[in-house]
Amino acid sequence: MSCGATSPLVISLTLWLIVAAAAVALELRFANRKTGDSTPDARAMNTVMVMMTLMSMVTPLIGRVVPALAAGPLLIAAGFALGLFGLSLRAWAMTALGVRYALTPQAQTSDHFLVIDGPYRIVRHPGYTGIILQFLGMGLMLSPIVAVVAILPLMLFTGLRIVGEEKILHREFATDYPQYARTVRWRLLTWIY
Repeated sequence: MSCGATSPLVISLTLWLIVAAAAVALELRFANRKTGDSTPDARAMNTVMVMMTLMSMVTPLIGRVVPALAAGPLLIAAGFALGLFGLSLRAWAMTALGVRYALTPQAQTSDHFLVIDGPYRIVRHPGYTGIILQFLGMGLMLSPIVAVVAILPLMLFTGLRIVGEEKILHREFATDYPQYARTVRWRLLTWIY
């Protein structure tokens, strides 16, 4: 290796840190930390969701120390692009929700309406699609095999969380939400789920 060359490890970690820092900034920018209308179950699910996202984010870092599991240049570039795309999708979803975005699912008490604009025209839970793609991309930059394994619990738990959130939405928007669900059939990925 020449003196001017940058190692794939340094490149992958630098790009991973860029996406991670942008994700933290996004969450801090949009996070509505009030939990007055959330249930104990919703707060418990939120705690598990945070643990799953941290596991999905950090586990590939551990896998990166094993050279045989490390990503090559193409996967580093693809992972970075996927991570940025997921982050952008999540930001778009959070922007569409505006003040309604909350880390913990909760009933809305004022200025109450169903958001169906922006990415919500494509899938019903684009913020979750974004976070899964973001963490998958971040993992691919480091250790692709470990990333795929690490993202599975997050995907499973996200599916469970969606079921709980949709119960709230059906209760709060008894007429509008079933119509919206018929119009926008897919929860996370079109033609898949």
